[in-house]
Amino acid sequence: MSNDLGKTLADIFADKYTIPLYQRNFAWRTEEIHQLLQDIHEACRKKPEGNYYIGSLVVMKRHNGDYEVIDGQQRLTVISLIAILLKKLSRPVLFYDSRPEVQEFFELLCKHPGKPEDALRLAAPSLFYLKEACEFLQNAKADLPDGSEDHARYLADPQFSEFFMNHVILVRNEIPEDTDVAAYFEIMNNRGEQLQKHEIVKAQMMDKIKVVRPDGKEFHDSIRQSQFAKIWDACARMDIPIHRLFAAKDRESYFGTQYDGFLHDRFTPVGDISEPGEKKQSYSLSDIIDAKIGGGVGKGVEGEEETETEIYAYSSIIDFPNFLMHVLRLYCHVNEVNADVPLNEKDLLAVYRENGNQIDSMKFIELLLFCRTVFDRFVVKTTEDAADQEDGRKWVLLKPTKYESNWKFTSSFEGERGKQLVAALSMLQVTFRTRIYKTWLYDTLRWFQGKCGKDGNFEAVSADTFLEFLHDWMLKYYDKQGYQIPRIPVGETPSKTNSYSPGTAAPHFLLNFIDYLYCCQSQEKFLGKFEFKYWNSVEHHLARNNVKEDCTYIDNLGNLFLINKNSNSRLSDRFVQEKVDKYGHGNLGPNRRIIYEKTREANYKWEEEQIRDHYNELVTLLENRERLCSRIIVSEQESGAGMGNAKG
Repeated sequence: MSNDLGKTLADIFADKYTIPLYQRNFAWRTEEIHQLLQDIHEACRKKPEGNYYIGSLVVMKRHNGDYEVIDGQQRLTVISLIAILLKKLSRPVLFYDSRPEVQEFFELLCKHPGKPEDALRLAAPSLFYLKEACEFLQNAKADLPDGSEDHARYLADPQFSEFFMNHVILVRNEIPEDTDVAAYFEIMNNRGEQLQKHEIVKAQMMDKIKVVRPDGKEFHDSIRQSQFAKIWDACARMDIPIHRLFAAKDRESYFGTQYDGFLHDRFTPVGDISEPGEKKQSYSLSDIIDAKIGGGVGKGVEGEEETETEIYAYSSIIDFPNFLMHVLRLYCHVNEVNADVPLNEKDLLAVYRENGNQIDSMKFIELLLFCRTVFDRFVVKTTEDAADQEDGRKWVLLKPTKYESNWKFTSSFEGERGKQLVAALSMLQVTFRTRIYKTWLYDTLRWFQGKCGKDGNFEAVSADTFLEFLHDWMLKYYDKQGYQIPRIPVGETPSKTNSYSPGTAAPHFLLNFIDYLYCCQSQEKFLGKFEFKYWNSVEHHLARNNVKEDCTYIDNLGNLFLINKNSNSRLSDRFVQEKVDKYGHGNLGPNRRIIYEKTREANYKWEEEQIRDHYNELVTLLENRERLCSRIIVSEQESGAGMGNAKG
């Protein structure tokens, strides 16, 4: 195999590529495309003059000089779409042996890149994901650390465009023309997937778990290596509650007889030091990588006396590699390791190479299990909910509960406090949905470690103290943003000069925080009856197309709320009465619901006066944020209601 390394995308697009018949249809979804865009955007922001590698492309040169794509078709298709929509590619570079409809799609797109609807009108089923990708790319925006979206779309950002074409690098590997492609794929499949970064770190950490015998010889400590592997493999299954991944004896060993704590003193000490010459099991680094040790994860509780009476599976808000970065940063903080640990799993190997010599493997695995236990008990997940017509998911906050010989999952906190915690946590999650910007999650793990990390006593964490922490985080974050939201005097017309009028650039944190404050203010009306969702589009209640061009109050905060992109498309140009009557039901955000109620009360009039009055109400709401955030704690302590189960 010959290598043609270091090609910019501008160089890549100088050649033609044929997608052979045996290749599957394009199948990337918007989440994968967004992650690619976000990664490139981050690289551009950090080092605009540097290069960013996005993987490899395996090709074989045909007799006519074109390249047959062996591996990397999905990525090549996406970057071709992006280049066309950036108007950097005026001719197709992808050709298909037997897909004329896909060929037509790219030809139309290249012919009219500023008018992609021509290509989008094609109706072949094989074009579904291509059309979805094209529609997504037209309006895709970058996630920023404050939870909002960048004001400029990716495709409207000249710096992004230049970086994309000249600094994004694709490694093109060319195999010989006479290669048996079928045999090549068989070899690739037999070899299995390439080791992921977290698997390499696991192997390197385990390799450090050793014991020194009296004669001075150093051996791998197989007992502690096995414990390390068992815990690591369990923690890696982020979609299954951690307690379900251990046998009964291990659950009691790590979490106590009632599964309600975390026992730091139960970790295996250094393995027995046998006399020199005694044969002991030892594992090499290759054994570790080949997964010859560890294990038994995921076998459940079959054959045990103890039974699980309720089984549930959830979707995690973070994957294991990124979760590792949170634990790695926390480890460095707790153990005073001077290291800059970003929350992006792409930096995992680099961070470990630089700081691995300062990391004690057994201390790390103990912290990993502790953090995973905290994550399971005190951070929201989503479960399937057939009654949810919007996205089929429901937020939950559950913990394992042991009684006699049975156990099940129950609410981590009962009553109104439990509902408030679910609302607070889900608000933070939908705002900071990008994995590398979940500083709220890191701060939560760090807070728990400081609160009960030394003795593993989760009873020290009540609903009150946890809420106080989350509210304090929100309030500090709000103050840090420095929003300028002045009150509009009665009689004045709202405008950009006398009010906060960000339009579609309104920060998502601010709009979600407003909904959360309404939940605090009107608990009976909203708490437990409304769920935060991944709404990512700012909607004007009074549509721009329904006012004069020089209207000064259309972008005012009092006229804005968050909805999903599909709803935005349906509502965009409709009049307020149709919006309220046709779409004013279901899981509406509190701010949107209140705007709709006020519109009805005003006989479907929503203009300057109504927007100003609602805006001033929002100003009052935000001015009272500290009082509202403490309201549930004060009111429940005074009334004695909703105490429920305050234990962790």
